[in-house]
Amino acid sequence: MAYKVKFYRLASEVFQGNDSFEFSYNSLRFTLLYGINPHNEEKHCLIFIKFNTQQELLLDIDGMFRVETSLPTRFKEIREFFEVPYSRNGNGFNLFNLYKDIDANIRVASKRKQNRSQVTHSYHFPNPDAIYYHGLIRHDVNGDGHNVSVGNRDKTRHLLPDLYEMIKTKNVSVRYTDERNDAFSETKTRFLQDINKHK
Repeated sequence: MAYKVKFYRLASEVFQGNDSFEFSYNSLRFTLLYGINPHNEEKHCLIFIKFNTQQELLLDIDGMFRVETSLPTRFKEIREFFEVPYSRNGNGFNLFNLYKDIDANIRVASKRKQNRSQVTHSYHFPNPDAIYYHGLIRHDVNGDGHNVSVGNRDKTRHLLPDLYEMIKTKNVSVRYTDERNDAFSETKTRFLQDINKHK
């Protein structure tokens, strides 16, 4: 039976609206993002980024903030990412202790000014080059049978926080485009017009 470790502190911070963290492990600094799984935008993943490198590690996390500890096909990759030396005798390194240590030591990262493209690529949001507002899809009104995706909701929370606050409890997807279009201004007035258009 697979065993999972719950990230209690991470869960508490995410519920408070935080999703960007920093921590140290093995005398190295890391960033940890609670992002979108690039293979399934309905699910989240943990995105580890090693400071001053381009190295990134993604681990699946379930809706209960639990991460799998039995990953034999990825154990070496994870050990090497965190720069834990190989030991034939076993050095006590295991994923259970790693996850517990990370969860106990994360701290909310100070907000750095990032452009939209950096944000969408860092968090693995769907269609990361489409960063400009291009209208709404009112699933709750048009009867298309679809629901807003987790990825679309999280992307909107980061890129358009005012709009996110207006629609966070509604079944509404935000359309994005990779080209700025003055016809789709990103103002509260425009957002309200689009929200109320199909009522």
